[in-house]
This record gives sequence, C-alpha cells and structure tokens, in this order.
Amino acid sequence: MNRFLPLLVLCLALGLQGRLTAQESAGTTSAPVVLTRTTSDIDQKLKNTFLSLDFSPGTTIEQATTFLSIESKRLDPDHKGINFIIQPDASTSAKPISLTLNNVPLREALRYVCLLANVKFKVQDYAISIVPLSQNTDDLITRTFTVEPSFVEPPSNVSLDSAAAQAFGENAGGNGQGGGRPAAKP
Repeated sequence: MNRFLPLLVLCLALGLQGRLTAQESAGTTSAPVVLTRTTSDIDQKLKNTFLSLDFSPGTTIEQATTFLSIESKRLDPDHKGINFIIQPDASTSAKPISLTLNNVPLREALRYVCLLANVKFKVQDYAISIVPLSQNTDDLITRTFTVEPSFVEPPSNVSLDSAAAQAFGENAGGNGQGGGRPAAKP
C-alpha cells in the first residue's frame, strides 16, 4: 500500500488542478466555493435566459437555432448571446418541427427543439453543437505522464518475492503452508 501512496497523491493533485475557490478568485475571506472548469458562461446563459417562441409547422433545425441565437443576443446584457454549430449529419437527419413555448429557460427551449427534431446538443466552451442522436457526445481525455523508474518500485530493502509473500499471506501462522490460514493445533 505504501508504494502506491505517491501515485495516489499524484492522482489527487491532478484531479484538483484547474479548480479555484471563490475566496481566491474574489480576494475575499468568505467560505470557499469550488468552481470547476465545467461551469461556463454558456451554461449560465442557458439557465438564466427566458424566452418565448412560436415555430410554425415545417421549421428546420437551422431556422430554430438561428432564432435562438438571435434571441440570446437580444436578451443578453452583453449582447454576445450563444453561437450554434450544426454538424452536417445533424442537419440532414433533423426532422422539421412545430413548437410554441412561453417564458421558458433557453436550455428547456433548446431541449424541446432537439427532442422534436430528433437530434441532440452538446454545450462546448464557445458554442453549442447540434449533433445526430447516434453520435457519442462524451469526451474522453487521455493524458500521458513521464515518471522516474523508481516511482513505482518497491523499497530497496524488500525483495519482490518477500513483498509478494506478504501481500498474499504466505507463511501466515508460521506453519510454512501459506494460504493465510492459521496453523492447526496438534
């Protein structure tokens, strides 16, 4: 267990990398609040922007996302709004929609549009991607770390055979039979 402790510490350190407390970011002494990289301006706009819409029968996904983009810019105090990227496969596979909503969050409006059009959306750092239902939207991140050869080696005073014997309970009970069972009493 002790030889895996440095690896555990490294994993914990990498997992905490990129996190920031509200205390550090604002320079105040209030209780810390963890903010992760997944919190973005787009998520906040999707949650806090309320709108109404009325799409007549036959509205395409392009027309719907154009409307949502224009409305998000109009309702955004900074007038930046949200950009949409429609992948070609999603554009060709999307069904026309008809939808009327009143005073709903932008996220819910987008969810209904995508549900009716038979596509799905993925929130990215600078835009929302519209993708086909069949496309996987999970991100897999692979990282490679270079470590010294001694990083995972056992201590020099313990041989591999004795370390394996200790790990698997060999010679337990002193009878030499192994298996981790106590010796039988005569």
